[in-house]
Amino acid sequence: MNLERLSVHDIPEIAPFLRTVWGASYGQHGIPLFSETYLRWLYGGPEANQTVLLGARKDGRIVAVKALLGRELLIQGKPHPAYLSTHLAVDPTLALADRLALISIADPHWLGSTLCAPSDVVYAFYDGQKPMAKRTEAYPAKFGFSRVFGTFSQMIAIPALVNRQESPIIARPGTVDDGTAISALSREVTRRVSVSATLSPSRVVHHWFHAPGAEVFVTESPDGLTGACCVYELQIVRGATATPVAILEGLLVSSPDAGIALLREAIKYAQRIHAKGVVLENASWLETPRTYGFAPSGRQMQVVVMSRQPVDIGTSWMVDVK
Repeated sequence: MNLERLSVHDIPEIAPFLRTVWGASYGQHGIPLFSETYLRWLYGGPEANQTVLLGARKDGRIVAVKALLGRELLIQGKPHPAYLSTHLAVDPTLALADRLALISIADPHWLGSTLCAPSDVVYAFYDGQKPMAKRTEAYPAKFGFSRVFGTFSQMIAIPALVNRQESPIIARPGTVDDGTAISALSREVTRRVSVSATLSPSRVVHHWFHAPGAEVFVTESPDGLTGACCVYELQIVRGATATPVAILEGLLVSSPDAGIALLREAIKYAQRIHAKGVVLENASWLETPRTYGFAPSGRQMQVVVMSRQPVDIGTSWMVDVK
């Protein structure tokens, strides 16, 4: 078996494969439903030509997958071409010899190979409750790159806390015509952040307005937008049960008042879709999350950033968690 490039045309096979393998490995902690709609959104967008889907087949069926999603990171204000590494899965029912033959799927292809264009940086997220591959600990010495870690807590918007806060601001529904202004607001907000993913107008349109079941809200003043957020529906599966969760894909705010106004709309959205709650996966860049009405969920996350040259990732990261 050899690794090969997969494409969005393989999503009808990738989706059930991820559901099966991740369900067997992490099902007790909950996994995304991995619908075809969700994966087409995640793998698509303006970075689609930079995204690399790696895989392997045996007897015509997919037995291994890894996704490297194209991104541009700003690290301490300096741009870096990057990949977000996710969805690594190898069929656990394969014979040991076959699994050993596929071990190279975890290698740092982002350094450059026949399968992948080179990049400066790759980053990945791990749930603190899930086992993390120990093999990657040997990679820096073997391949000559730098690796740094950061930890953060997933946050949940508590309706009672949000509604208790006073805010004179009223949010309105956003439209695709707000894409350029949302992108400009992102540039302003991320100046205070150690690491961020650039949010171009085209990326706003795809990743915000085309997310599954998405609604976008904005706040504004006579001078322009003061806040923006996207909230979308993600089905989380535990065993045979799927539960809707409202995910904040983005939360850009110039003040707590704007954030509170946006969260009120996100909570209404969650109620409309009968979601378990409103989740902000990464709030490391908010100085005082409780001011907005957030409370930690107890779920600890870890970000791992690997780079050709050492980088300082600080303690605040405004990047999408996938």
